[in-house]
Amino acid sequence: MYCILLLAAVLVTVLHPWWLIAPLAFLIGGFCTRSASRAAIIGFAAVFTAWLACACYYSLPNHQLLATRMAGFFLLPNAWTLIITAAIPGALTGGLSAASGVLVRAMFKRNKPV
Repeated sequence: MYCILLLAAVLVTVLHPWWLIAPLAFLIGGFCTRSASRAAIIGFAAVFTAWLACACYYSLPNHQLLATRMAGFFLLPNAWTLIITAAIPGALTGGLSAASGVLVRAMFKRNKPV
């Protein structure tokens, strides 16, 4: 699940709005994992890695000029702190969405009383 979500998250992050990570993680988590806690951890790690990679891809070619200025604006010590801090909201979105996918699937799979 990690590799699938990582590749999909990178493609979605580069080509589409940031919030498409949530339905993507919801669907992949719902279909690929049985445990909500495992889905949350894998979703968090995959989206964190994807956003960190995309932030580095955009920041390193220009020698972190914009990231350094934004870090100074937010009173952060350096550009790397900003890059890691920026990946955390996406990671939380991915983790919670993946766990929600597993829980929704479990809700519809339960046997209904007669």
